Amino acid sequence: MVGVVAAACVRPAARAPATASTQQPPELTAWEREAKAILSDALETLRTFEVFTAFRVAAAGQSDRRAANELAWDPPGFRAWDEATHVARGLHGRSEQLLQSIATRQLDASQWREQRDWAQWAHDLLDVGDALDAFRMRVAYLPTGSDGTAAWEVLDRAWARFDAAAANWGVSRAELIGCGVTS
Repeated sequence: MVGVVAAACVRPAARAPATASTQQPPELTAWEREAKAILSDALETLRTFEVFTAFRVAAAGQSDRRAANELAWDPPGFRAWDEATHVARGLHGRSEQLLQSIATRQLDASQWREQRDWAQWAHDLLDVGDALDAFRMRVAYLPTGSDGTAAWEVLDRAWARFDAAAANWGVSRAELIGCGVTS
């Protein structure tokens, strides 16, 4: 009986981690790098669109969305706006190229599940590109002098698409804050 009790109180030996029977394809690094570059461009575009939205609210003659103590916002700079609209127009195409690269690559048969996941994640980037372009097109039809709130829902959808796609690739919209230490 003492042996049974003693055996029950001893932790079992940890199992050795399972080794993968196949290695990750070398293309995965390139695919991941391209996906993260797409997401980085999308994030900068979304931030520029946010500045534009804040500017429209602050500059409007009347807005129910502006607080009495609202600070004035400058519009996005010409280069930032030009780059954001360029990214919004082209992100779908870049994402399509990534998706095609993943979907047409013949990998080891044991990696079909991973390849399917990568392809789905790349497909989600198409949605990000479409959402950014939808905002760009919506902004083009805002009436002069309006606060731009008619485009907020479209921008919110773009952020939601970004967050969903970014989570798959391990990207967030958080910014690192440096403490003045350089390495």
